[in-house]
Amino acid sequence: MLPLERMFGGLAKVGRKGGCANHMVGFRWSGRREQAALLVAEDRLTNAEIAAKVGVSRQALDKWKADPEFRERVRANVEQLRHAVLEVGIHDRSCRVAALEDRWRRLLAVIDARAVEMKEVPGGSSGLLGKLSN
Repeated sequence: MLPLERMFGGLAKVGRKGGCANHMVGFRWSGRREQAALLVAEDRLTNAEIAAKVGVSRQALDKWKADPEFRERVRANVEQLRHAVLEVGIHDRSCRVAALEDRWRRLLAVIDARAVEMKEVPGGSSGLLGKLSN
């Protein structure tokens, strides 16, 4: 075996008859690789957990992560996740703001009603005083 073949695990054979030329045709996508790219993008699991979840060795996942196409897919997945989070977050925030505004309006109505009811009591016209229950 040539020194380069020892160093790079047979990649020096590329271009020779019977050599491994897979990396020259591009990264070969599969369901496992797609799932791994999404799990890497989510960044919730360790590499060992991702490898176990998709059914490959940690070393295989490391090789995939070193591939530029895989890294690009992870980056694209991160962007899609970020966009989805922002959309949902903005939607949820607008719902929260609308609920707060509704409460604010109802509180103002209570204050206005108390101001009319308590106008004869000192400070009552502010609407911030209430009756004590017996």
